Amino acid sequence: MRRRRKAREFALRILYQSDITKEDPRDIISTFWRHKSYPEDIRLFTERLVRDTVENIETIDHLIEESSEHWHLERIGIVERNILRIAVNEFLSMDDIPHNVTIDEAIEIAKRFGTDDSAGFVNGILDKIKKEIEKENLIDKDKDPLSRVY
Repeated sequence: MRRRRKAREFALRILYQSDITKEDPRDIISTFWRHKSYPEDIRLFTERLVRDTVENIETIDHLIEESSEHWHLERIGIVERNILRIAVNEFLSMDDIPHNVTIDEAIEIAKRFGTDDSAGFVNGILDKIKKEIEKENLIDKDKDPLSRVY
């Protein structure tokens, strides 16, 4: 498994635990690594995903709600909601990751941790958000080499 995907999965687990326990995800991080030994790059990327997602949660949740017709955020499953949050965070704060890569990673994680319908749901919402963000110029479309028309 690729290292960044592993970090995304760890971030999902931390955010999932936070949703269930209502603990601050930053507090969960401190105990998360206690019995796990992973390379520093995985730990750092996991922690960045969690930290940035928490810091931008209002914007992220607004984008998810606006793009998910007939679904309030509370009605979206915890796994899917947090996969979406992590991916939208990547759209907004990690311009070194192509947006289509972010979507592909989110779909694969949804297949692994979600229901049979999760991957399609995540794909549809993220595609809408990506297009809306690009339209509103919240992210620079030219930074995503996969989205350029040649």
